[in-house]
Amino acid sequence: MFRPQRQHRHQIYTYNNAFLPFEALDLSAVKFSEAPYLRRMIRERREMKVAFDREADYNKWSQTRREMEWRNVVKFEYINNRWIRESQKISIGRPLYKASPWEMLHTYRKRAIERGEYFPPPKKSVARDSQGNIVKIYISKGDIEGQKSRRLARIKSSKGSPDYARYQRQKAEQKKRASERRRALEH
Repeated sequence: MFRPQRQHRHQIYTYNNAFLPFEALDLSAVKFSEAPYLRRMIRERREMKVAFDREADYNKWSQTRREMEWRNVVKFEYINNRWIRESQKISIGRPLYKASPWEMLHTYRKRAIERGEYFPPPKKSVARDSQGNIVKIYISKGDIEGQKSRRLARIKSSKGSPDYARYQRQKAEQKKRASERRRALEH
C-alpha cells in the first residue's frame, strides 16, 4: 500500500485503534523528524483510548457498540476543537464540513511552539527590485532573547564540570583569534 516508512507510521497510528483509518492515512505522510509534536498527539490519543476502553469494559459494551461510541468520541473531539474544514458545496448550496486531521496537527504544532518544545525552521524571504534582481535576503533567526537566556542557563548549570572548562578554553581561543584577525586587518 505505502512505502515501508510510511506504512510503519500508519501502523503506529492504527495500533489499538487509537486513530481512525482516515486520520492514519493522512497523518502517515508526515515524518516524526519533521514534526516531533506528533508523538505527544499519539500519546494523548492513546490515553484517551485507554480511558474509553475502561469505560466500555465497565459498561460491558459489545464490539459494535464500542466502535460506534469511539467514532462519536472522536467526532465530538473534532467538533469541540474546530478541527473541521469546509469541503465542497452540496446541491442545495450549504457547505459540507469534514473532519480534518491537518487542523489537529496544526493545533498541536502551535501548542508545541508555545511550550518551547518545538522551534520551526527559520523563515527566509527575499526582497527584489523592479527587474526581479535580489536586493536583500532576510532570514528570521527566531526568538534571539529566548535562545540567549536558555544558553546562559545551560552554561550556569554546568559550572565546575569538564564541559564548562572546555567552554572557557573555546571562549579564550575565540577571543585570541578575533584579536589576531583585528591586528592583521590593521597592518
